[in-house]
Amino acid sequence: EIWNWQNLAMEYSPPWGAGSVSIGAFAYMSNGDILFVIDLVEMKINQLNLRDVSNFHIAGIREGTIIGKGRSKITGKYHIMTAVLPQEYDVQTMTVT
Repeated sequence: EIWNWQNLAMEYSPPWGAGSVSIGAFAYMSNGDILFVIDLVEMKINQLNLRDVSNFHIAGIREGTIIGKGRSKITGKYHIMTAVLPQEYDVQTMTVT
């Protein structure tokens, strides 16, 4: 099953209403400044490895946790998923500190 990065980039809808920009192998999710970068080749959001899901639609980020809906490769069904961001990320700008 192919990871649907275009869906992720197109359907990402952060609370502030900004979109995403795809350049080359990276998708930049931004509110004017870089929020986080998705590596389209390695299928990772920074240090977060998302290889266990075929689609992941991000609803938002709250208190350092990404919240979204992902389709499990095991069950084939969509589930609410969360991922705690590593402590070295600044949760305001989502950049490595």
